[in-house]
Amino acid sequence: MFADKRAESPSESRRILIVDQFVPDPLLGAGLPRAHQIVTAFVDAGFAVDHYPMWSKRAERRRMKVLFGRRVRFRRGQGRWGLWNVLRTDGAGYDALFVSRPP
Repeated sequence: MFADKRAESPSESRRILIVDQFVPDPLLGAGLPRAHQIVTAFVDAGFAVDHYPMWSKRAERRRMKVLFGRRVRFRRGQGRWGLWNVLRTDGAGYDALFVSRPP
């Protein structure tokens, strides 16, 4: 399902889609500080990171944009159908998929 885009343009970062139940806000607890560490580790490893929370509020995504800046693209969480749409439209552009905590 995912094509290897690096072969076409080796100078570009590897792209990863991270799927989790919620945004990785380290202040919320319940495993989210660990999720924040995982996202940070992928960024530090040179990945271009897209994060898809299964459910999210606009204020949560704004806070994550402040926390991560442009290093992570936060998708609007719209449940499983939203995830299906992301995979259908953008799935071939990712080199990897990381599912943190499925609902």
